[in-house]
Amino acid sequence: MQAQEMSKGSQQEVTTADILFSLVPLMCEYFEGSCLCDGAQIVYTLPDGRQMRLTAAIV
Repeated sequence: MQAQEMSKGSQQEVTTADILFSLVPLMCEYFEGSCLCDGAQIVYTLPDGRQMRLTAAIV
């Protein structure tokens, strides 16, 4: 896995909520089912009712 670094001049404050909210449209486009995001997690519900939770954390 490669890490990409931003130059100091182009850095911006990115929160875990920003990342999660940015993923929702992609998930809706690529997967069947529904997504709900509250900023702390994405709950993805498959058509058969199963649910998955995605979270983001600073490491």
